[in-house]
Amino acid sequence: MGADGTGRLTLAAALQGFPEAAHGGGILAALDAAAARQIPPPTPRTIAVQIDKSVPLETSLPLVARASGDEVTLVLGDHGQPLAHGHATRVAAEPAPQWGWTGPTDKGLRVPTSRGCVACGSENPLGLRVRLRFDDRWVWSEHHPPDTYRTSDGRIAPALFTVLLDEMAWWLGALASGEAGVTTELTVALHRPSQLFGSTLLAVGARDRVTAVGGRGHFWKTEAAVLASDGARLASGAITFAGSRAYSKRRIPRLLTMNPPETLRPIFPKYVP
Repeated sequence: MGADGTGRLTLAAALQGFPEAAHGGGILAALDAAAARQIPPPTPRTIAVQIDKSVPLETSLPLVARASGDEVTLVLGDHGQPLAHGHATRVAAEPAPQWGWTGPTDKGLRVPTSRGCVACGSENPLGLRVRLRFDDRWVWSEHHPPDTYRTSDGRIAPALFTVLLDEMAWWLGALASGEAGVTTELTVALHRPSQLFGSTLLAVGARDRVTAVGGRGHFWKTEAAVLASDGARLASGAITFAGSRAYSKRRIPRLLTMNPPETLRPIFPKYVP
């Protein structure tokens, strides 16, 4: 970034969600990193981004990051019609809030995975390789972060939280709507961004906290959190999922290439008989 807050950003191929497009959590992580000059990574903060269009990978894109007080405004892509825009805001350091997690009733069902996704992809070199499960109340994962998400000073990289929470939101939205889709509005609060690397994390989202927004039933507001072993919230997300038949027709056949039909049928019953 230049002194005037302008520069260019290229998202690596490893930050993909589905092929050809960046993962929402990867976009959020990149914009958070662009704000780091004004809001250093150990600082508790909120990052909010609206994704207006699909963000391509391995493409040099204009980026603006301008600070005003405790906030950095971020615009990615053409200034007239940006691909994504939002802000990072410094917040006061407070004790990490608790989440009302009572645990699943059983082991639940497995959420499908892919090969290239930065969250769940089995072949992505930067992948979290998260394995989500769900039952009628929760979506969750007991997650052991890979070493690629350890910072040089031994802490959890902020990208882990943005990628993991966006992935949780996608599946919470898919379960609510029965459709595949994209995440469009992402707000992630990093309550304890200086958490040391090494312990098992719990990512959890309550299905009864997913609510329809707008009048057409395509948009769903989700809530999820990443917890430390003591139950404290390290990060939380309020993320909107947009589902549609068009996305489902494109995405579900790809998921079927590496997941058995019985894995997808409970989530997408209209498409997997």
